[in-house]
Formats: sequence, structure tokens, C-alpha cells
Amino acid sequence: GSDRGLLPIEEINIIYGAMPLYSDEPLLMVKINKRYKPGMTPHDVYGVSYGHWKLSIPRAKKAKYILAVADGVVRCVFGNAEFYRLKDGEEKEERQKNRVYFYADIIADSPYQLTSVSHMIDKGEQNPVKYHNC
Repeated sequence: GSDRGLLPIEEINIIYGAMPLYSDEPLLMVKINKRYKPGMTPHDVYGVSYGHWKLSIPRAKKAKYILAVADGVVRCVFGNAEFYRLKDGEEKEERQKNRVYFYADIIADSPYQLTSVSHMIDKGEQNPVKYHNC
């Protein structure tokens, strides 16, 4: 798309060369397409991934890993997640109401890193949260 401008060749290679992810493990995928920028560090990705999700905490707790996904590619993997909601009155913006946030560890050496999950997400699917085996 042209909404984010030109992509570096490295990013194009990642998007089109990523191997498909196949796993029986319970995973939670969160799409960060518009917030992701090529060259982000894992900490940067965590900063745009940890909050504002509309999801079921009991179901999300079943996930072994949380995958931050941009353009169908896993950009960062998080583990040991704890989920929480803001208490009434703690919201600074209306969009924070009834949304879930997580604290998690960055799993830097995950085999899921830079794999493709495009085959797991239906084309045109609007929900930014996807459960796999949860």
C-alpha cells in the first residue's frame, strides 16, 4: 500500500520471504499494522503492542505466547504475560475503556520471530486480535 510510503528492500524480503508458522501451541496474535515501522526494536514493538485490546482475559491467559503481527509477519514474541484492565477513572482517553493491556517478557530467540501468519488470518478480517488453539 501507499499509505506508509516506500519500504526498504530488507522489509520487502521479510514480508515476501517469511516462512509460514505452523504450531499446535496456544497463541494470541495482535495486529499492529498501522503502528509498526520498519527497523523498530523489540522494545519499540512492545510499546505499540501491550495495550488497548478488546479481548477475553480468561481466553488470552490460555496463550503460551503473544505474537505482535504486522503485514502478516511476526515482529516480536512475548511470553509470561499478565493481563489487566484499567480501573474506572484511570482511563485518559475514551478508547481505553473496557480494553485489556498486558505485561510480558520479550522472547528474543523465539523460532516464531519473522515467520508468516498470513495463512492463519482471513483476508479482510477486521478484528486485530486472533486466538490460535486457545
